[in-house]
Parts: sequence; C-alpha cells; structure tokens
Amino acid sequence: MYKRNQDGARARRGGGATMFDWKKIRLQELAGRTGTYGLVALVAGLVYAVSLMIVFPYERVGEFVEATASTMGYDVDVGDTKPTFGVGVKLEDVRIATRPSDGSKPTRMVIDSATVTTSPLKNLMGGLAYAIDADIFGGKLGVDVVADKDEGHGKVRLETLNLAESPLKDSLGLPVLGKLSGKLDMTLPKLHAAQADGRLEIQCEGCTIGDGKAKLKVASNPLLAEGITVPRFRLGNLEGEIVFEKGLGQIEGLASKSPDGEIQVEGTIKLADPADLSQVDLYVKFKLSESLIKSSDKFELLLQFAEGQGKRSDGFYGFRLQGSPRRMRDPQWMKSSPFPPKPQRRAPKPKAAAADLPKPTQG
Repeated sequence: MYKRNQDGARARRGGGATMFDWKKIRLQELAGRTGTYGLVALVAGLVYAVSLMIVFPYERVGEFVEATASTMGYDVDVGDTKPTFGVGVKLEDVRIATRPSDGSKPTRMVIDSATVTTSPLKNLMGGLAYAIDADIFGGKLGVDVVADKDEGHGKVRLETLNLAESPLKDSLGLPVLGKLSGKLDMTLPKLHAAQADGRLEIQCEGCTIGDGKAKLKVASNPLLAEGITVPRFRLGNLEGEIVFEKGLGQIEGLASKSPDGEIQVEGTIKLADPADLSQVDLYVKFKLSESLIKSSDKFELLLQFAEGQGKRSDGFYGFRLQGSPRRMRDPQWMKSSPFPPKPQRRAPKPKAAAADLPKPTQG
C-alpha cells in the first residue's frame, strides 16, 4: 500500500520523475548553455586574434620605434616585424647606434630579436603596461613596466649576457669578457628617473679585462698617449649591488678577487632625465699579482709612474672615474677615496631568554 501511494505521488509530480531528477535536468540544461556561450566566446576570440594578425600594420611598429629612438639621439634600424600570440609584436635584427656629439666613433649593438607585449585594458584606462623579452649579446633581457601619471614601476632582468659581444669594449677601449647577470627593481615617482628608488644587483661570472694585445690610450697622459698594452687581468666573479634613493645610487660591496689580484669599487650614480645625462662618480682600487705586473715591461713602468699619485698605504692602487654614460673623463690617480667611509651596521641585540627576563614583583 505504501509503495503504491509513493508511486502515485511521484507520477502526479512529474510523470514518474523525482524532484532530484528535475534538478539534475536543469543543471544539465544550464551546463549546456554555458558550454555554448563559452564556445561562442572562444570562436569570437580566435576570429579577433586572426583578424588582428592579418590586418594590423606591424611594419608601422618598427617605423615608430625608429622614429622614437631618433628623437632620443639614437639611430635604430628594425629589420623585420612579426605578430605574436596575444597583443604584441616581435622585432627582429634590431641595430642600434649612438650619435656622439664630440665626433668620436659611435657605439653599435645588435638585438637579435625582441618580443613586445602590452595590456590594452591598462592603456585604455590612461596608464601604460608592457613587457619586453629580448635575445641580446648571447643572453636574455626581460623588462616589465607598469605606469600611470603618478608613478611607474619597472623590473629588469639580465641573464648571462656575453660581454664580448657588447659595446663595452668601445667605451673602455679594452676587450672585456665574462657573463653578466643582474636584477633591477625600480620605482619612479611622477615617471622621473631623477627621483627613482630601487635596487640593482650585479653578477659577472669569469670576468676579464684586456687581452695582452689591445692598448690603453689616454690622450691627457704623455705616457699613455700612444697607448700601452694591458695584460689579461682575470677579475674572477665580480658581484655587488647599487641602492637608489631619490635618484642617487650608492654602490655597496662591488668587489672581486682572483689569482691575478683584487678589485673594489665604490661611489655613486646620479640618475637624470634623460638617462644619458646621468652622472657616474667611481673610486676604483686594485691590487695586482707580481706575475701579472712583470708580464709587461710597459705596464710595470706605468704602475711605477702611478706610485707617487695612486699607490696607497695598503698596497692597492686607486683612481677616480667620472662622467656620463656617453662620455667618461680620463681616470685620475688618487691615493684615498673621495667618498666618506660608510658607517658600519650594528648587529641587532640578541633577544633575552625567558630565564634572563626580570621576574614580576609580587605586591
């Protein structure tokens, strides 16, 4: 009797379907509609992406890069531009050259390929957001920037850049070898580099300067006017960091030690707008092994000449280097650093153990 009544009630409610069955049917209908909407959105997205890849004038991006770089004092030639997945463009065979105002030889560099992606939503809201991934000097360069009218924040990462392929030789006049890596995390209030706060970490693995063939020339020094051959100096693993506060960067712990000698660098980097007007003020002190000094008669003569002005009481030689990224002045021998000694950081006081804490008085 109970079973017949239950079956009859079930039949009156839905022709033999329980309430649980009705909920299951509704969920299936909803899932079907959701899947249809998702499929439509996916197809629309693919159509938009394909249309963008076909219609978007990617060659204009290369022209824009070249024109913008020209206003900043650089000659840039973009070999080819291609679309990438997402909102972005890939630049290939990018050649960059400086325009020295003093008539000196321009510095040239080549970027094999660079992918630039952006955020349309951020751009539509009046801000700026983009990312760059580039193959440069045999290594990797990554840049992430997010900015609005009040503040900009950027991160840069370098991974094993081959210094032998970089334009550093043109700046120093001597061949430089090694693998350079680093990380930069910087905040720019009002988008001004002169007010930037942040930190730069630098590591150079297996660095060397000179090759025993290239000559160091300093026009203002009679001994170096015609050039002097610099022996191969192994720096070893050079590492340190630069801490920026309101545009002024303080070098901390930038040093290395190898069988050929030791080198320590201190000083400041004052950022400016534009960046190529920034000022560098460094004090470099080094000590060389006897075997390296005696490997070149002229180099040994140079150090003897520098003893009166640059030989320190601790056995190191010191010189000051000043200028801008575009033009550095001739080195100036100095026995003592022009920068005041940094205060030593006090170690935090150890916390008192529970047994050492004063016992509460009873009253």
